[in-house]
Amino acid sequence: MIHHLRRLNPHIYNPHRIYPGQKVRVH
Repeated sequence: MIHHLRRLNPHIYNPHRIYPGQKVRVH
């Protein structure tokens, strides 16, 4: 399911690239 989220929102959901300004929830 993670791959689906990455394909839909690659800019927001990036487990490999975490931005200091954005809080990414990795379940």
